[in-house]
Amino acid sequence: MLLLFFAAGCAVDRPPSGGPVDTEPLVITAVDPAPMSTGITPSEISFSFNRYVTATELRRSLSISPAIAHHEIKSSGKEARLLIPGPLEQDRTYSVTINASLQSTRGNRLNESYSYAFSTGQELDTGLIAGIIYTSSLQPAPEVTVQAYLLDDSAAGPPVGKPDYTVLSGSDGTFRFRNMQEGSYRLLVFRDTNQNGTPDLPGEQYAAGTRAVLPTGTENVLFRLGNHPGENEKTILPSSKDNGAIIGTIQSDVPLVVIEAVHTGNGSSNRVLVSSVSRQTPFLISGLAAGDYVVSAYEPAMQSGTNETPPPWNPGTLIPFSPADQFTVHPAMIKVRAGWTTGNILLEL
Repeated sequence: MLLLFFAAGCAVDRPPSGGPVDTEPLVITAVDPAPMSTGITPSEISFSFNRYVTATELRRSLSISPAIAHHEIKSSGKEARLLIPGPLEQDRTYSVTINASLQSTRGNRLNESYSYAFSTGQELDTGLIAGIIYTSSLQPAPEVTVQAYLLDDSAAGPPVGKPDYTVLSGSDGTFRFRNMQEGSYRLLVFRDTNQNGTPDLPGEQYAAGTRAVLPTGTENVLFRLGNHPGENEKTILPSSKDNGAIIGTIQSDVPLVVIEAVHTGNGSSNRVLVSSVSRQTPFLISGLAAGDYVVSAYEPAMQSGTNETPPPWNPGTLIPFSPADQFTVHPAMIKVRAGWTTGNILLEL
């Protein structure tokens, strides 16, 4: 295994003290050599930021694929350098990712992970996998680790070794791998609470996804985190004066679909089971407390249940892999008012 040695950051990393609270996002303002350059073998890559960034923070947040042995990171104020001491592989695309976990000395964060690529040959890899991660209560999930392992024809069982690519989801829950080597990948999606780069199960939240293998070119793939270990699902029954309802239509070819409405304030969940007797089937979720809701639909793994006890969404398992229930999320927040029925929304699964 290649060992990475890092140089200590300069003492001038410390910013001026005092002043108002800085709420602007951290931004990478310039990179040299230019992103997407070909036919180059740089000995260093320089990054400019709009805020002070330390070498220590960059080391925690930066990943390179394929790995470059003995690289160093140095910073001074708003400038940072990635030093590359050794020879690089010929005709190879290198991808440098600065993850959304990076923060300035004042706590400013990137809105999303930043990807930089160059090639020692005349062509760049153009593989892409992108998607969005939701929390168990269907809110966008920021700063979730997404690791991609390139598979070969003999790949079987859980991925081993270091991932080929790593990113963190952005503030809106989205993630995007760019300039990947074309092929098929296994993705591991989890909250790396202890920051050791490994999903420690069952102690850390994970999202198994609906497919074990994703080819490059896959976009808009959805992941949903399971509940925190030991956390029970919230189901809060409102008093009659708070009752509201949501009506809509589900488009699906599967025989049974569960429609779920999750209250954004308290995380309570209400579900109804719908038999898809036609391509378009109406649904009604009643007994909802007033407030804002995220509405989703999923295909339960167990095609059974009743309106009284709809089967809960199944998160699957990460290792060994078993798929989560396929699901979709309505893009708009739905507001429920006491005594009113809100609609008509459309879900497609």
